[in-house]
Amino acid sequence: MASTTWLPKVRVAACNVSPVFLDTAATVQKTIALIREAAANKADLVVFPETHIPAFPLWAALSAPIANHDLFNRLASQSLLLRGPEITRYSLMAQGEQLHISTYPPVWPTHSYTAPSPSDSAHGQSKQYPNLSANFTRTAAHCFEAKCFAVQCAGYMDKTMRDQLVAHAPESAELLDSLTQGESCFVNPRGERVGESIQGKEGLVYADLDLHECVAPKQFHDVVGGYQRFDIFDLKVDRKRMDAEAIFDSEGVKEDHLSELQELDDQVASYGKAAT
Repeated sequence: MASTTWLPKVRVAACNVSPVFLDTAATVQKTIALIREAAANKADLVVFPETHIPAFPLWAALSAPIANHDLFNRLASQSLLLRGPEITRYSLMAQGEQLHISTYPPVWPTHSYTAPSPSDSAHGQSKQYPNLSANFTRTAAHCFEAKCFAVQCAGYMDKTMRDQLVAHAPESAELLDSLTQGESCFVNPRGERVGESIQGKEGLVYADLDLHECVAPKQFHDVVGGYQRFDIFDLKVDRKRMDAEAIFDSEGVKEDHLSELQELDDQVASYGKAAT
């Protein structure tokens, strides 16, 4: 059988971890330490959970918006700035990303807590978002369709996060304690688990992925190749950075307010190339 050598083998780390809740500076330091740990274990790519910094806004599922002003203000004050030093550092680290990444919060309550009945011990959980099966199904479906590997990386709700949420919404204690926390794992182009996995505790897991395995399956089923109807479907992607508003001069010509941001992007890209 002919072999291909033009695609790399990669070692990937998924960080099933909690942030330092709504504390960007402390979370950045924790994140950098985890990146160093993963690098020491020869990881080529390190993945963190959805909105890892400063935290996933779980309070939106626990209380009405009118009761969440304090936490929303903390979230806004601790959010990363587009031109902030943290973003610049992570932009440089992310040069050359090659895998699909699916990130999820640690839990996602969708119904109020219902105490389990004697005849149905799982009743309190039955209506909640099925964290484990739903997240994996979504990730695996993408891998099978795209014929790619994926890193599924979920967050972790530690005791500090749980206690702060309960202090904000005391009635949510039973609900939070009843939820199943998400899983971090790796998926191959056939939609199957590979490598290590972790669920219900904080930690890093790893997988060694051979991207050559993405090639052969596409001859049988390629949604952007033989299975694509180019005669009736057309996909266009505009890669220009978009602004939230547009201002036109007196002659109807759109003014450019993004040149500084584009220049920053170019500088980050140039620095990344120089570093490699």
